[in-house]
Amino acid sequence: MQQRLFDPLGMKDTTFWPNAEQISRVAQSYKFDDKSKQLVEVPIDQLTYPLNDKARRYPMPAGGVFSTAEDVSKFAQMILNGGTSNGKRYISESSLHEMTSKQTGLDGKDYGFGWSVSKDGFGHGGAYNNQMNIDTADGLIEIFMVQQDGPYGTDEGKSIGATLARLAKQLEAPKTAQAQGQN
Repeated sequence: MQQRLFDPLGMKDTTFWPNAEQISRVAQSYKFDDKSKQLVEVPIDQLTYPLNDKARRYPMPAGGVFSTAEDVSKFAQMILNGGTSNGKRYISESSLHEMTSKQTGLDGKDYGFGWSVSKDGFGHGGAYNNQMNIDTADGLIEIFMVQQDGPYGTDEGKSIGATLARLAKQLEAPKTAQAQGQN
């Protein structure tokens, strides 16, 4: 992954093995406490600590890759570009099509291989309510990194993903209109 994807895409802070400096920047995780109605800090239960202990910890896909919003945006842009970045193909068109096409439905949602899919695009929800959505209809990428364990606990929290997507489209609309006016 490091040699074939992370390094070539310039994802300098994406790794299964964070170094000491990267570990110092790992976001804390929080959970809503029903009694106090406050967020309380919790460890990430999917990980083995310390994060750089190669004797007891091993890379895994579920909560085991560390990244930043900037790096994830590089990956998402490559996917939005049909599997290419800077003229280099990373994922074949046929593989990308299969990954992002409905393969199965579960709990009222449609899924490809590793992606939730909808009429507007596709996305991937990560551990602790982190989310990456690629809106192919509008050409927008949404990356939401929150480190929230479990439900948000409030109606506002539950709707934050939809609210951010709506705001992103509102911010993009004037740019699109301006660009179309220049053509």
